[in-house]
Amino acid sequence: MAGLRRAPHRRLLRSLRRRQLFLESLEDRRLLSVFTVNSTDDEPDWFPGDGQALTAKKTTTLRAAIMEANARAGKDTIEFNISGAGPHVIKLATRLPAIIDPISIDGYTQPGARPNSQTLRDGHDAVVKIELDGSRLPIGTNGLDIVGGQSEVMGLAIHSFYGRPIAHQEYLGTTIVGEGGMGIWLWGGSGSQIVGNFLGATAAGQLPTYPRPADAISTGVVAGSADNVIQENLVVGHSGAGIALGAKIATELAENVRGNRVVGNYVGLLQDGQTPRGNSTGVLICWGAFGNYIGGDEARLGNLISGNTGVGISIVGVAPENKYVGGNVIQRNLIGTDRTGTSIDRDGQASSGDETGNRYAGIQIDRSPGNVVGGAFVSAGNVISGNLAGVTIFEPPSSGNQISHNKVGTDLTGSIALPNTLNGIQIQRSSQNEISGNVIAGNLGTGVYVEGPAASGNRIQDNLIGVDSTGSTGLGNGNGGIDILHASANTIQRNTISGSPNYGIGVTILGVTATQNVVTKNRIGTDAAGLRAVGNTGMGVAIVDASENTLSDNVISGNEMDGVLIRGV
Repeated sequence: MAGLRRAPHRRLLRSLRRRQLFLESLEDRRLLSVFTVNSTDDEPDWFPGDGQALTAKKTTTLRAAIMEANARAGKDTIEFNISGAGPHVIKLATRLPAIIDPISIDGYTQPGARPNSQTLRDGHDAVVKIELDGSRLPIGTNGLDIVGGQSEVMGLAIHSFYGRPIAHQEYLGTTIVGEGGMGIWLWGGSGSQIVGNFLGATAAGQLPTYPRPADAISTGVVAGSADNVIQENLVVGHSGAGIALGAKIATELAENVRGNRVVGNYVGLLQDGQTPRGNSTGVLICWGAFGNYIGGDEARLGNLISGNTGVGISIVGVAPENKYVGGNVIQRNLIGTDRTGTSIDRDGQASSGDETGNRYAGIQIDRSPGNVVGGAFVSAGNVISGNLAGVTIFEPPSSGNQISHNKVGTDLTGSIALPNTLNGIQIQRSSQNEISGNVIAGNLGTGVYVEGPAASGNRIQDNLIGVDSTGSTGLGNGNGGIDILHASANTIQRNTISGSPNYGIGVTILGVTATQNVVTKNRIGTDAAGLRAVGNTGMGVAIVDASENTLSDNVISGNEMDGVLIRGV
């Protein structure tokens, strides 16, 4: 029989501290009571507030434990000790009560369960024994509603909760969010931690086998509050976003959704880090959320975000009152590759189903300013390869973004092409962005593509474009190095722009509105040292139907066609 214990189980927390993960110390939090779930039934607490969490059958269910914890002031913890080898499936008959007081739900206390012990690149070996199944519930129901903040959810498999699709403003126009249907819903209080769960998967780490309801959408975890940590979860198979930062209830937007940290998760691939079971969008930042972190400046904080059927990471900066927000940081993630960062297609056979690339962009920045993808140091960069496109930046509010020290179109070492199908980095109708210090090579489209009269004042500098990370070996982009189309007052400086196949041109400036662009101090057609030919198979620089542009102090050599072509206006 379950009862009340006064010494809380801390095995998972001790384990995570030993591995020095991001999970904060909980020593300063007083855990008042521990309720131990010993039944997969879904019966309620017989007498909430009596400190027992017992049903009429004298067992403790998850529902009864949540009811009792809600009835008692202060933070409680819920553990599990259900007899049998498991996995143990809790099939909910009705919606669970919202969690209104801080709580710790620890699925890793179930015998036989254990948290992940691997690094991101080695695999995800967590064993989960407690499964929360929402397949019997009506559309619009969430799994766990956490409104009290300062809570932890660990070691649960949560799946088959579905919501109603609702419209969302984004560049591609795809419905990617839902009303309800969230595995975990964080609303109100801040500072919760969602660690080591299987979201969208069964306890076996696979997708559930029964069919998804028609016209329904599911989301793994949604943060509508600040300073939450979403860490080392397996997040797969959702028809909406796997992880969403930013939330809405009816017409009410969550406020101050900032400071959330998404670290160490597998988003779109199974535990082997190779098999795609994608979400529609991997990670979505929307509805006014700003200043959040996807990954971090240490290797242990990076995420694997691959195999999703839409965008890997989508930032939509549209906020209330015609404002546009951003300031998010994306660092040290693998976006489109497998867990090793060295493969995008395990069997080498096109369209065989094992391709790990996200089917749209690896990262999409839509009407959002001041985001950082990578960082000031080489170690902060992401690998963004194998996707339909690498990084896309759209619309005038998307200004002041920094894309730095990433590998776009190559493997983790920057030496092998893992191409994005279209362009490496694409800027459309956006201004004052910086593309610096990246290796942009091996893409099937153009390395850097800038288009539209509003795309002005962008700086493309200090990149290796069409060569590997050593700057010495050609690894060309299929349609050329840099295209400036109908865009003005952009600066291209101190880059190596070489190796383009297929008659690809190093730098193209095209269109009557393409004026006052500056191309200076680049090496176009050589290695990074300017000593050896790594030629573009087309021209070095082509300026067509454009005027008042400046070329100065460049080395333009080794190209198979003209060094510089000026034609038209």
